[in-house]
Amino acid sequence: MAYRNEDGCHFEHIGDDIKTWCLGDEATCFNMAGGMTRMVENFLPLIFNWADVFHTLKANDICSTDEELISEYASAWGSICENAVIVHGMEPLTWNKDLKLDHINQSDFKKIKEGIQESQQILGKDCLE
Repeated sequence: MAYRNEDGCHFEHIGDDIKTWCLGDEATCFNMAGGMTRMVENFLPLIFNWADVFHTLKANDICSTDEELISEYASAWGSICENAVIVHGMEPLTWNKDLKLDHINQSDFKKIKEGIQESQQILGKDCLE
């Protein structure tokens, strides 16, 4: 299913967006720098999102149509993703399908990440913070 939707869903572009953000903000991306601060500052939205997920998943959907179920679970998944964006510090990352980015394949990204982690170990844990 993912293969058939690859062009319409822009999976490669989304991945390039995330990788470009990651390489631009290494401390936040690789080390979760400021994670606790973000969680404290966004405590209420995090709680509201989890409450939304809980209420959606506990609902008795026995009489719902397939379209209603898909909509409800998409909403729950959206709330989970919103929390992930907050916790991981990805708020500055905005979707623009027309923005052209250089493609970074996964193996190159992994090598870059490993190089950054090795340099951190050599220089000390707090070099990116």
